[in-house]
Amino acid sequence: MEMVDNRGKGQHWPTPPQKDKQTAMTTAHQAQTGNQQVIHGKNSFESLAQSGRSAQKRVVSEAITTLV
Repeated sequence: MEMVDNRGKGQHWPTPPQKDKQTAMTTAHQAQTGNQQVIHGKNSFESLAQSGRSAQKRVVSEAITTLV
C-alpha cells in the first residue's frame, strides 16, 4: 500500500489553531460592541434633536405670546 500525499488537495479543512479561534471571537465581540456604540450614539442624537425641537416650540410660543 503506497502513501498518498493529499496536502493541498482541499479535501479537509485543517482545524484552526486556538489563536485563530480566539481572534475570531475577539473580532466578533468588537463588532458587537461597536454596533452598540452606534445605536447609543443614534439614540443620543435623537434625544438631542427632540430637546431641540421642544426648545424651538417654546421659543415660538413665547414669541407669539409677546406679539399678541
